[in-house]
Amino acid sequence: AATVGGAQIQARGTIAGSVANASPAGDLAPSLLVTDGSVVVASAAGEREIKLSGFFLGYRKIDLRPDELIVRFNLPKLPANHRESFLKLGPRAAQAISKVMGSYRGSAAGKAIRSFAVALGSVAPVPVRLPEFEKWIVGQEIGKKVLDEAERRVSVSVKPIDDIRSTAEYRQWVSGRIVRRFLEELVAE
Repeated sequence: AATVGGAQIQARGTIAGSVANASPAGDLAPSLLVTDGSVVVASAAGEREIKLSGFFLGYRKIDLRPDELIVRFNLPKLPANHRESFLKLGPRAAQAISKVMGSYRGSAAGKAIRSFAVALGSVAPVPVRLPEFEKWIVGQEIGKKVLDEAERRVSVSVKPIDDIRSTAEYRQWVSGRIVRRFLEELVAE
């Protein structure tokens, strides 16, 4: 939590405000996406619940009508024997817009991946999950060969842009490294 936003944002910012901002570099979105949770929005006409996976529509666009407000998030608890983590890469540890950030939630039995959800930010117009990668990694035994292949698969699956913070090529490479680190962490004793 100490690396998310600056002191002012940590003191006054809200989860809803971060999500409504819809920045692809918003630090909270990947952590929310890996929960498979939902957001509840309300207007005078009533409430509606939207899966977070479908809430981010495009660059700074979300599924929120002009008369609606975000009123809550429904986020499942971390299941027993699961881990989750967040990692960001920026010019400083905190108070910086991320070059790439990510989050995972998963479980392992020894070196075998039992479940794995991963989301990355600053690599596309919206924060992204990697469903094809998630399907592939489940059941894999983590070792150097699998880690190398995981890193390669993630790097080619993201389509970032070049901008003033970083190059697309660097973001692709870092995305693979972040997920490799997540997998190493998940199976660590």
